[in-house]
Amino acid sequence: MAINAYVGIPGSGKTYEVVHSVILPAFLAGRRIVTNIEGIDESKFIDYVEKQNETRKEHNQIDTSRLGKIIQVEDDDVLKSEFFPYKGSNDEETIAKNGDLICIDEIWRIFDDSKKIKDEHRSFIAEHRHFVNAEGNTSDLVVINQSVSNIPRFIKDRIETTYKMTKLKSLGLDNRYRIDVYSGSKTFKTNLIHSIQAKYDPLIFPLYKSYDGDNAREQAIDDRSNLLKNKFFIAKMVLSVLFMIISGIYFYNYFNPDLKPKDDKVETIKSEKNNKAKKMNDALEPKTKREQYKENKAETENAPLSLKWRIVGNLERKGKKLIILSDGNYLRYEQPSNFIHSGNRLVGLIDGEKVTIYSGSKRKDLVFGMGVKSEN
Repeated sequence: MAINAYVGIPGSGKTYEVVHSVILPAFLAGRRIVTNIEGIDESKFIDYVEKQNETRKEHNQIDTSRLGKIIQVEDDDVLKSEFFPYKGSNDEETIAKNGDLICIDEIWRIFDDSKKIKDEHRSFIAEHRHFVNAEGNTSDLVVINQSVSNIPRFIKDRIETTYKMTKLKSLGLDNRYRIDVYSGSKTFKTNLIHSIQAKYDPLIFPLYKSYDGDNAREQAIDDRSNLLKNKFFIAKMVLSVLFMIISGIYFYNYFNPDLKPKDDKVETIKSEKNNKAKKMNDALEPKTKREQYKENKAETENAPLSLKWRIVGNLERKGKKLIILSDGNYLRYEQPSNFIHSGNRLVGLIDGEKVTIYSGSKRKDLVFGMGVKSEN
């Protein structure tokens, strides 16, 4: 880790975020932490670990023998020349040791002027990665402040990552906050790496003291900044949601114009299939010969008279009989089943038209060979 800055207005969650995401993981990893955060206490962290172990399974227990150390210091201690390790120093001489995680809260109270930064401090700030402990951990520095602007320039120029906390009070979400992560010390939009939505864990607050007074409670003196209590905003939100729903339905129907007709078409096809099936069933129902004869006779009698074909005779051979038709030029042979007797006349239904000895456009006498009987 390089020098990281955690900034935000009072109550935004900057100290909470350092305790939750920096100090607690380092403590669980066995590191030594030096900090001036108000109310922080190693015993509180141990109690937190024990409570966590009560809810964990045996194989997932936190090893309490490998926990780190938390050293709580005062602001005046940070100003001492022997606070930070420096070039040529040893661990017996300084409060913070090689490889420590050092978290300084409200750095504006300590280094309000860059002239207050001692040479020993400058040595550590400029070369903090060179101070390594026996476990191979390099020293890390975390500064907590309300704004990047009043962090001493000597420190600000060496900040690698800035975390800006914003409490989501305007959305009525008092238990949530946003973390904007920036590259370097400038909180410009062009430097924004990404944003994180986070929720306060009530188990973290007892690990430190976020207010100077006991039983302190933050209250809103004017809740008009809360958008969820603004009737005009709520009305706009409701109208926006309705507009989106209506627009979605409109565009869905616009880009799927064939959806409903297809359904209608399916219903039509089903209906046609049902009608055809009904007709087929009716056709398959057995009819008497008399009924069939009457039906064929009616259909034949009602058909238009053929202007092309007429009956000119019949042919019998080996017990089989054929009816001979002529159009004046060619002969045509048809099965007797296509013909009925209407009185003394033979009438047939050919090509949807009625054929008799009197139909056809022109009658010609033909001479037939053997086995042919003329109807004339």
